[in-house]
Amino acid sequence: MVLEFYETLRESRINDMLGLVDPDVVCQPLVRPGLSLYSEYDGIIRLDSDIHALHGRYQIEINEVTEQEGSQVTVQARILPEPGRRQPPLPVTSIYIVREGLITSIESLDDTGTR
Repeated sequence: MVLEFYETLRESRINDMLGLVDPDVVCQPLVRPGLSLYSEYDGIIRLDSDIHALHGRYQIEINEVTEQEGSQVTVQARILPEPGRRQPPLPVTSIYIVREGLITSIESLDDTGTR
């Protein structure tokens, strides 16, 4: 489910993306392309818009996915901005909390564990 969220976000498939998140989802992205906190469906829609405004038609390289006890999934990845944006690849670790089949929380950290 978490990997599917990455795909729907990258492809701006809003309805599919919203089908994967809880209506009260909270997201704290590393990059902060627009806001430091995105919440609920409106926030996730805005996150999609802000990420694409910053990175263009980016790619995502998933390096590792770890499922911890309970409902936590940690993903280590690299955002590869659209060529021509003059941005280096951005390593990011994202921690997802999944409850009852929906993503309820997303928190992204840099390689040092800092938001």
